[in-house]
Amino acid sequence: MAGPSRRSPHHALAAAVAAALTACAGGAGPAEAPTLASLAIGPSPLTLAPGETRALLVTGTLSDGSSAPLTAGLTFESADPAVATVGAGGVVTGVAAGATTVSAAAAGRRATAEVTVSGAAAHDPGPGWTLAWSDEFDGTAVDPSSWTFDLGSGGWGNGESQWYRAENAVVAGGLLTITAKVEPFGDAPYTSARLQTSRKRAFTYGTFAVRARLPGTQGMWPAFWLLGANSASFDLYGGDVAWPGCGEIDAMELIGGLADGSGDFTTHGTLHYLDATGRNPGPSYALRLPRRLSEDFHVYEVVWTPRSFTWKVDGLAYGTKVVTADMEEFSKPMFILLNLAVGGAWGGWPDASTVFPQRYEIDWVRVYQQDGAAPGDAPGLPTAWHLSSVASSGVAPAGEALSSAPGTVSGFQPLKVLAAPATWWSAPLTGTYDAGAWSVGLFTTSPAGAAPVRVEAWKTAADGSAAVRLGAAEVDVRATGGGNHRSWFTLTGVPATAFAGERIKLTVTPLGGAEVTLIYNGNDFDSLVTTPWSAAGP
Repeated sequence: MAGPSRRSPHHALAAAVAAALTACAGGAGPAEAPTLASLAIGPSPLTLAPGETRALLVTGTLSDGSSAPLTAGLTFESADPAVATVGAGGVVTGVAAGATTVSAAAAGRRATAEVTVSGAAAHDPGPGWTLAWSDEFDGTAVDPSSWTFDLGSGGWGNGESQWYRAENAVVAGGLLTITAKVEPFGDAPYTSARLQTSRKRAFTYGTFAVRARLPGTQGMWPAFWLLGANSASFDLYGGDVAWPGCGEIDAMELIGGLADGSGDFTTHGTLHYLDATGRNPGPSYALRLPRRLSEDFHVYEVVWTPRSFTWKVDGLAYGTKVVTADMEEFSKPMFILLNLAVGGAWGGWPDASTVFPQRYEIDWVRVYQQDGAAPGDAPGLPTAWHLSSVASSGVAPAGEALSSAPGTVSGFQPLKVLAAPATWWSAPLTGTYDAGAWSVGLFTTSPAGAAPVRVEAWKTAADGSAAVRLGAAEVDVRATGGGNHRSWFTLTGVPATAFAGERIKLTVTPLGGAEVTLIYNGNDFDSLVTTPWSAAGP
């Protein structure tokens, strides 16, 4: 049956705002029309690279409390056009490194957004990579040709506390924003959103990158990750392989809060799969930044090739894992997921310190691929070097050998008290290690107090001269565990390194504090160095 035409609340509010603008400007309008009370502008703060653009979203609030986005009757201004400009439509363009503000005005009301233009260029995946797919989130809704919402509660395998709803993911102002709220829904006390590309966008190998600003408070768990297209998880993705046999690549996870205060500053990259023994080894890497990850946009990426995985933040490699023969899950297509969980077994659940609402703001998601990617050969040089007690030879200063073969001794031996710098040397090498991150794991006893240690990796001539430092890291080994435990030192951003008869030199230096005792049998107490994949030399 025919009836009166209807307009959505959004259209009604927009019309009311327009009427208020007319009235405030002196035009005719009904006497009872609400007036414009305030403007809000976002996103703010806004971080851009030079040449990067972003559309502002301006919202008007009326005297009756209603609000709606505004697109007409606005004027925009930049306080410093040398840093960033803003066009008539509210599109901000980064010009040069610096900080400024941009404002929007209408009917005597004004709102201001903070803009920072970084000195870094726009994201560059490096030579040989071609953009295969992206979502820049420049529209007004989630693109259904690429994304599907996962909906509901039940913990999602991690003891999470939210109900995932499509309504908690909004595309506006050039961003996809996922909001976690205190909002009882169904059997859950919180709501949030989870999107994925299964059966729509799947990829085998590539650089997977997201530019995002993360939430940060106890119980927040944002992620950018991939899952095997053959996944049977929750009967949602059309596959028949149970997790973790389907493979999972965590390109970025943040575990908000944490008792030691590190959670809001730290990004994690992890793999899940079944190895040759049938267990999930879960190799994981982490990088702590100097500022909370909720304060700035960063580019988080994982480079997945037939040879290795490398995790990066803003182009800095902080973790590399070489692919081994028992990682066949990672030679098959995988799809992308974005979600913001509330609570979970890893970092715990919201508490009295948790602040709501929390927002996971995503500028873009991009996938780059290389031509001819195919399963590669075995590394040409060893990618794991075990610290041994065998004396080195033909090199100065004297030290002990880095061995490419695991040790055969087991138990709590040998021991080395680090009273002075200790040195290990590889044999002369011929070949090239890929760019990435090197890792050093040292087994130690538990010191009586703080025990900072510096680890450095070097490339030297065959006789030990002409040392060039490849990377360094400092860790308080007391702070990383009790009893006999392994502390990991990450040497970030090591460039591709060619050897033609040169050696790897490793130095371990105590920096004062409590006495440190190293355990290094190359077997069950394996202190070692891991490197990126390598090609053999001629």
